[in-house]
Amino acid sequence: MNSNEISQKQIVFITIFFLLGNSLSKGYNYYMGASSYFLNLICIPIALLFAAVLFKILKTFPQKNIFQIFDICLGKRLSQIITLVFTVISVFLASESLFNGAGFVKASMLPKSPFWFIVLLSAVFCAYVSCHKNSIVGRFAVTSVPVLLLLIFISLLLATKSYDFSNLKISGISLENASMGVFHGVCSPYGELFFLSVLFSRYDGSHKGFKACFLGIAAAGIILSLIYLRNLLLLSEYVLTRTPFSSNLAMSVTNAGEYLRRFEVILSSAYVVLDLFKASCFVLFALRGISHLFENKRPSRYFLPISAATYLLTVLMSIFQKEFSDFFALKSLFLSPLVLIFPIVLLLLSKRKKS
Repeated sequence: MNSNEISQKQIVFITIFFLLGNSLSKGYNYYMGASSYFLNLICIPIALLFAAVLFKILKTFPQKNIFQIFDICLGKRLSQIITLVFTVISVFLASESLFNGAGFVKASMLPKSPFWFIVLLSAVFCAYVSCHKNSIVGRFAVTSVPVLLLLIFISLLLATKSYDFSNLKISGISLENASMGVFHGVCSPYGELFFLSVLFSRYDGSHKGFKACFLGIAAAGIILSLIYLRNLLLLSEYVLTRTPFSSNLAMSVTNAGEYLRRFEVILSSAYVVLDLFKASCFVLFALRGISHLFENKRPSRYFLPISAATYLLTVLMSIFQKEFSDFFALKSLFLSPLVLIFPIVLLLLSKRKKS
């Protein structure tokens, strides 16, 4: 078997684990609540596996992006349908990320500014990153991970300081919940990692984009592990304070939990950077999909007006997200069938390679 060939066992393996990751994520979101960090920790190796298989697919078809691979494996008509679905979903995800990032900016940086102005400012930032030059997105991806790791280092230095941001709210949620955006922005098994990785969609021997994704997943794992450890320490503190002859141990656990809580608050400052970058990635992916759909009709003629319409839709959906919260809940209904598309593509790839 050729080293680049995708085997049936790999297809079954990635299908089972990806479906498992999606199921765990749904269980976390709908039943377990925001305190169930353990399920997200399980999803990290699944995201790593997903990125590795995606990398192998792109390497199997050098100089082909994901939309061209869909054309090769699925045929023109089915490929256009799937490309359109991915494009619509990416606009929804861009809108959600833009809204969350703008909410963080308003709560922590510009509390007196009108929210619509912050959303428009964030949209301009996303437009610049995603449309100015494709290389900017790649450089931003590679740069954002060291920045996140630098924030972790700064957090360690400042964790001994006395401060308390526990009352700060970000779009109605606490900082503890907001810090989960660091994880979901990097390796959510709903498919966000797929969109981020696909930005580096032509395999040309450069691994920078995929290295950034892997480093981001590792950084998110560190953050999530610390949050989970802090919750365990808080639980231990609760138990120990009600146990006789353990006051010293309880005090040590309390101090450790407080140290990690301060650490977590600093890490939350990376939330806005990751969310706005994620929104930029989704918009760029949508524009690439639209350009691919119109490639036989002189896409340069349609690219600018469709780009403007995409940004306008993204901004409007961001501004009115609260009013359309039920509509936004349909995102999970859109994304759920996509877990079946990826294994099907793998299966067709395998058959094409063997024939």
